[in-house]
Amino acid sequence: MKKLFLLLVIAYCYNAVVNAQIGARVTHGFWSMCPPRSWETSVGGFLGPVEQGVNTTVTTKMNVWAKSRAVNNLKEYVDEEFRHLESAVISRSSFKTNSGITGEKVVFRTGGSGNDKNTILNVHYFFFREKEMRNCVVIECSVLESKSSKYLAIFDESAKTFMHINK
Repeated sequence: MKKLFLLLVIAYCYNAVVNAQIGARVTHGFWSMCPPRSWETSVGGFLGPVEQGVNTTVTTKMNVWAKSRAVNNLKEYVDEEFRHLESAVISRSSFKTNSGITGEKVVFRTGGSGNDKNTILNVHYFFFREKEMRNCVVIECSVLESKSSKYLAIFDESAKTFMHINK
């Protein structure tokens, strides 16, 4: 009984700390989510802390589910998206939001570009099917690879707040 109580207290404290990092709900057309607390709103997403000169970001976009692509479900769509990049995929798993929407999560490693080729990023992608299966909502969270573990829970908790808006 004491162990159960202790586990409940730990779970409550963890939940309180993580939820304290999530901000107010933002609506984008037919869906909404809660970005990390105190992150700046930017075009298409949110800007977080600068880590070693690189912005930590959360961006959102709607990908059109092209009829020419012979995909029947979200898993096939994600397979197609990463078909040429399999070696850079760190992990892939199913993902469920607080409102019960099932999606796909892919963590991808990418090298820097431009003048700084040594900058390595981890990009956390969350793919969710639009209700009619015509489009795919993509939440893309990027962070320096060396700081990825610091933001993992924040990205996951923010993506878990994703929900469809009935209009």
